[in-house]
Amino acid sequence: MSLAALQAAYGSGVTLIYVSTEEKQIIWLASDGSEQSRDPIQVHVDVWQYLNAHGLEVETVPVNPFAAPPPREGDELEEQVYNLLKNSGLFDDVRRNLHIRKRNGKKQVRNELDVVVTRNGRMAVISCKSGTVESETGRRAYQQALYELAAISRREAAGIYCGKVLVSSQPELPQALRDRAAESGIKLVYGTELENVVAHVLNAVGK
Repeated sequence: MSLAALQAAYGSGVTLIYVSTEEKQIIWLASDGSEQSRDPIQVHVDVWQYLNAHGLEVETVPVNPFAAPPPREGDELEEQVYNLLKNSGLFDDVRRNLHIRKRNGKKQVRNELDVVVTRNGRMAVISCKSGTVESETGRRAYQQALYELAAISRREAAGIYCGKVLVSSQPELPQALRDRAAESGIKLVYGTELENVVAHVLNAVGK
């Protein structure tokens, strides 16, 4: 389509604009196809806008003022990751504990996202796990987290500009888990790399 537009405009003297999302640049072209200049793409999209643009609704979960929700495994890690990302000032929006849903015909698919960030029109979903991986229950929990990350951030659900990160408080993760994450395009952050989680999430949104 771009080539057809260029051929149609050839020699007319009009200026053409090509938006290169991969390079994050707007390219200005003369009608003969020669490049004139480039400008960086700079957009501010919050998490709600990104999700809604892909048909994902953010649910408002009612809070009971008389009963605080029971603590969950991973709450402390989620809070740590959220604060590091929020305080970095490098993201357009940082949210925690988002409940989302997507309609699929008459069915509704619901998910809870631990931490979500946006930066320059791209989004990353971060799942936080603090449990051990040695037990069968622990392995299943990590496998489920990988499956959910892959499902919610696939192109058909959240577009091609959605990164995915699994953060663990464990010092080491099994090779099988690392291999499965790599196959699904999921970045793993664990051990001493936890202190570098901001850099890893930046990479997930393409910096």
